[in-house]
Amino acid sequence: MGNHRSPFDPYLYTFLEYLQHHAATFSPTSPRSLERAAEALNVQPALVEALFASAGGRGMLRPARAPGGRSRWEVSRKGREFMTAYSLASETS
Repeated sequence: MGNHRSPFDPYLYTFLEYLQHHAATFSPTSPRSLERAAEALNVQPALVEALFASAGGRGMLRPARAPGGRSRWEVSRKGREFMTAYSLASETS
């Protein structure tokens, strides 16, 4: 991650952490799912949508199949690397 930390990074980190634990139930197209995520992250649902778009655009998410064939999203290798780097940088700050 280097010195390229963004003010957005703490939100992105917590969103990815949330998604790791709720991948089977999170849907970016479900208003209720966005509301649940927003409540858990203590942000507005619009920010959850922005975080999803940002993480997806940066390759931090990957599509996967849930049981029953339903589509879902999970944190990709790149997302996990971001989380590790962010966590380590936060520990040394």
